[in-house]
Amino acid sequence: DRLQPALASLDEALDSVAGFRGNVAGTVRINAPRLVAGLLVRGVLPRMAERHPDVTVDIVVEGRLIDIVSSGFDAGVRLLGSVPKDMIAV
Repeated sequence: DRLQPALASLDEALDSVAGFRGNVAGTVRINAPRLVAGLLVRGVLPRMAERHPDVTVDIVVEGRLIDIVSSGFDAGVRLLGSVPKDMIAV
């Protein structure tokens, strides 16, 4: 339940850029822990695929935290206790 607002914001972000191209298309790379990846696959991605059929989602599950920017990810989902104090989070 606590993750739903963060996961819903992915869909909102895609909607916010849709007006710039007419439709949302491309690949979104997301890094997430296993628990969150399961929630994305079961809950968020089926709805997103319906609304944005031209978007491909690449979810990478790591057993460790990585720098999502230097690793080329568009987004990273982190559990609150695993976010380093110096990490910039939105």
